[in-house]
Amino acid sequence: MKKRWILNLIMLMIMVVALAGCRNKRRDQPLTDNLRIPEHFKNIPADSPYVLADIKAFPYDQLNWQWVDAYQKSLTSMRQSMESTMAPDPEMRSQEEKLVLAVLDEVDGRMNKEGLAELGISPQAHMALYGIGIFPAFRLELGDSAKFEAMIARIEAKVGQAMPTKDYNGIKVRYLQEDDVFIPIMVTDTELLMGVTSTAFEGEFMGILTGKTPVEKNLFNDNHLLAMQKKYGMLPYVSGYVSTQGVVSVLLGDDKTSLTARSLASLGEEAPVISDVCKTEIRQLAAEVPRFVFGYTDVTKTSVSAISGVEMTSDLPKRLMAAKAPIPGHNSELNKKALLTMGVGVDIAKFIEVLRAEAQQVGANPYKCEELDWMNQSAEDFYFNAQQIPPFVRTIQGISFVLSDFEFRDNQVKKLQLLAVLHSSNPEELWNAVKPFIEGMTGPINLTNNGQAVAIQLPPDLTMTMPDLPVPMLSMTQVALSLAMGPGMQDAAAAQSKPMGDKKTPIFTFGYDISRFMTIINDAVPGGFGAGDPSMEGMMEMYKSFGPSVMAFDITENGFFINVDSTLLPPKQ
Repeated sequence: MKKRWILNLIMLMIMVVALAGCRNKRRDQPLTDNLRIPEHFKNIPADSPYVLADIKAFPYDQLNWQWVDAYQKSLTSMRQSMESTMAPDPEMRSQEEKLVLAVLDEVDGRMNKEGLAELGISPQAHMALYGIGIFPAFRLELGDSAKFEAMIARIEAKVGQAMPTKDYNGIKVRYLQEDDVFIPIMVTDTELLMGVTSTAFEGEFMGILTGKTPVEKNLFNDNHLLAMQKKYGMLPYVSGYVSTQGVVSVLLGDDKTSLTARSLASLGEEAPVISDVCKTEIRQLAAEVPRFVFGYTDVTKTSVSAISGVEMTSDLPKRLMAAKAPIPGHNSELNKKALLTMGVGVDIAKFIEVLRAEAQQVGANPYKCEELDWMNQSAEDFYFNAQQIPPFVRTIQGISFVLSDFEFRDNQVKKLQLLAVLHSSNPEELWNAVKPFIEGMTGPINLTNNGQAVAIQLPPDLTMTMPDLPVPMLSMTQVALSLAMGPGMQDAAAAQSKPMGDKKTPIFTFGYDISRFMTIINDAVPGGFGAGDPSMEGMMEMYKSFGPSVMAFDITENGFFINVDSTLLPPKQ
């Protein structure tokens, strides 16, 4: 576009107000559970194909703001670094460069509650990103709209070019119009309003965005968001969903009158010609995967947890649940305090058979739609290829890998503590399968299933190069095969090599301690990572504000979900 810098302004303003706005309690309406549905939910269509919004303002005040302070340092360094690479004469700089510096000039030094307030921004905001039909709309309540308006005016003045404006029912609208695209930006008495729409749909879009056109079926009266939060134990903070069925019905031509259908028609695009059999099968798939969902499940002063996933209505998730198995050492103190962890809780043999049964069903009743023939082929390929998976792999019923500690200095591994455990229905078969490969590097290993640890002789070249490497210890029980390296790891191997019973765990976990990782990287580089680069040094400080994070993938009767738990480190005293 000719005015790309204005688009950049939009993106940068969204970044700035991501922490922004204030609750306008006077306009909220009461609901159950001591919650108040924001008044602007009346402007969000109930059939919007996607919504990301909050019912209650995110409690930034309750969180650890150390990471924001570190981000401020990084922002200052980035500004200095960028300015040093630009032409010394401001008149010689491009519009994009002027814009970036103008925005950074406004936010630099203000990435705190007091500073943001100077810009009309508060860390307690109602916000919403949603579809007016297929077109995105964004709204954010402001603490002081006059201050926010003044900030935009200052940015325009520094850039040397103001956006064109026009009046819409008494509201000043800054806008960008290029070909058939219309992008409005409005600062009202209480909100920042933004969006992207087609020029043909501009009137209807602007009416709904500004509230001038009432939405009969809206999220205020038919609150899918609140229902979703209750279903998945989400908090009333920022959460959202993407609905597949509404979009599919429009694309298939089933729906010709809804807001989504009218917005799509405004682009001049006709619904693709699809056969009746394809329509039937695509409708079925959309019904089986109705929504993608996201929301926070826990927020404390030093931690944040969230859930996201794909809802499913078929019985596939329930059948896959029968193939779950416990992850060795899940939630143990060793795993919680580790530098890096990875776990798999799947009975491989059962998991394969469930998926083969699913593939067999597709083979017995293949999709007749040509556009879905790739699913038939994928099912056929999996059904036959899965038979080639070696028997010893099928014995695996749970995997745990833990890197407890690691230190690398002077091009040497100075410390290493790790543990790998594989639970198996037949550990001896598993060992016999991998034994030739291991013994090819180490020499003969006499391992029995009595749990006795056996030291593995590392190749001389490796021990000479890295003399501080701990001796690997291999052990086997009647249910597990394990490898341990470093102090205390053999005791942990013994603990995790016992039968797990019916312990409930996710199907996959991945955890890491970003603060410790960055410290290790910094210590491994002479002089420190990014030494002499203020921007990189600022990023290092920001990363050090975060502690352990764990991502857990799981299967429930409702579908497939990912839970993320992140820790914020308290400020150093």
